[in-house]
Amino acid sequence: MRRITLKGNSIVSEEIQETEPAGLRAEALAKDELTIRGVSKSFGHVQVLHQVSLSITRGEYATLLGPSGCGKTTLLRIIAGLEIADAGRVLLLGQDITDVPANKRSVNTVFQNYALFPHLRVADNIAFGLRARKFVQAEIDRRMAAAVEMLELGDFLARWPDQLSGGQKQRVALARALVNEPEVLLLDEPMSALDARLRAEVQIDLRRLQKALNKTFIHVTHDQDEAMTVSDRIFVMNRGAIEQSGTPEEIYEHPATRFVAQFLGAANVLEARSGEGLVVDTALGVLTVTQMPAWDKGAVAIRPERVLLRATKPATNAARGVVTETIYRGDHVDVYVRVGTLNLRVRTHPSAETAPGKHVYVGLPPEHLEVLRD
Repeated sequence: MRRITLKGNSIVSEEIQETEPAGLRAEALAKDELTIRGVSKSFGHVQVLHQVSLSITRGEYATLLGPSGCGKTTLLRIIAGLEIADAGRVLLLGQDITDVPANKRSVNTVFQNYALFPHLRVADNIAFGLRARKFVQAEIDRRMAAAVEMLELGDFLARWPDQLSGGQKQRVALARALVNEPEVLLLDEPMSALDARLRAEVQIDLRRLQKALNKTFIHVTHDQDEAMTVSDRIFVMNRGAIEQSGTPEEIYEHPATRFVAQFLGAANVLEARSGEGLVVDTALGVLTVTQMPAWDKGAVAIRPERVLLRATKPATNAARGVVTETIYRGDHVDVYVRVGTLNLRVRTHPSAETAPGKHVYVGLPPEHLEVLRD
């Protein structure tokens, strides 16, 4: 079989001898997705997962995104075999692995709490899995060199874990998982301890490596920017269920619920009543929309950068208000405009219209006004 590795900045494809049992490996090559079917999980009287179902395509970078306590890490641990679901099935690369022990699954996990071996130096921590699987030293060296360079660990290989900072420990944990080249890599908040510069670099490096290896990555995070950067698809979780899934662009541009609209980025959410046809009645007046509401009373949302700020009245969905506050953000300004009892947030560039106290018009283009499910 052929193996693809990252050496420096180059992707190398080479023929290697099969070293793993045929069973799981053959199944993995024949199938193309990970499927969760109706998974539920409770701890005592608290139900943390409610009939969760999802499917992830082989070779996809998928992210479970949500706030603390939403169930995303529990779901990841069930995929890894570290928690047992109360109900439902887990299929990994076409094989039902619900009852397969964690050490028999073709997955590796990068834990938020590092889980490094304190009695092993960094180099031995990284190589541990490869040595346990009895890889030859030349192969261990090749895989380690790629991971060490990518994660900037060259100066730390001889150190003990207690001599590392939190960010350095996380990078070692990531390297230890990547060198095993698992069919599925599970990442539980893998960048939470990294500084901003390294976090941005590792995000891009992870995406590049994942695409080169064509492996399935499942990433857990509460960081919206991180999810938008690394993901092919995002599963937004809330209260033990999936609120919405889609590409980063789909989730951001077309939020389905209030929670998604407000958790992923900023949004102006307006209470609304449905009218005749494609109109809704709001505190701003009657607004034209492009989707027929499924409710009599609900809400619509619009992103701050989609709101128009004008000195003259826009042709559609316009209202007059006064600028109450302007916050400089570097590449843009956030302008707060009070219209009646509402305070709308507008993201734009500095201009005369953005000065506090200025009377302005706001416009809500119908194509950017999302009718929410709830």
